[in-house]
Amino acid sequence: MCVELTQKEELYQKALTCMQDFHTRKDINGCRKALDYFTQSFEAGNKEASFDIGILYYNSYPGIFQNTSKAFHHFEIASNEGLNLAHYYLAMCYYYGQGVKQNYYKARDLFEKLYDEKSVPDSAKFLYQIYSNNLVNDKETNPSEYLDFIAKYDMNYIIGVHANNAIKNNKKSKMED
Repeated sequence: MCVELTQKEELYQKALTCMQDFHTRKDINGCRKALDYFTQSFEAGNKEASFDIGILYYNSYPGIFQNTSKAFHHFEIASNEGLNLAHYYLAMCYYYGQGVKQNYYKARDLFEKLYDEKSVPDSAKFLYQIYSNNLVNDKETNPSEYLDFIAKYDMNYIIGVHANNAIKNNKKSKMED
């Protein structure tokens, strides 16, 4: 049985092929072509393509100038469609102030949603940073609760956290002497 692709699906597949060409054959024109096909697919009604457009602008692929404002816009569209990775990138934009005014509260809310769903493990790393550095102060949260979750996925991160804490404590004790 042959299934016919809609125009938006066909354009999306062409974009993915161009990205594959870039990765396998280092075709630097592949990214630019992919952006064109993703944009056409998005304009034909494929909201999923918005995330891919955002990634291309966010990461500044060859032939595409980094534009975090455009990336943020497309992550927002894809996030409204319920795409978890779009929530993650949207949260990072708020956290770092990329393409939007920095807002730790909005970043925290998005990272917490991802953490609660256990859908993007890295969200716990950002929550740990937000709470341990007191970047938000509207509720009492123990940042160490996130370390247990992170430990399941990234032991190197935990080792780094403990090393940084030891350095901070060492500096603090030297200052007190």
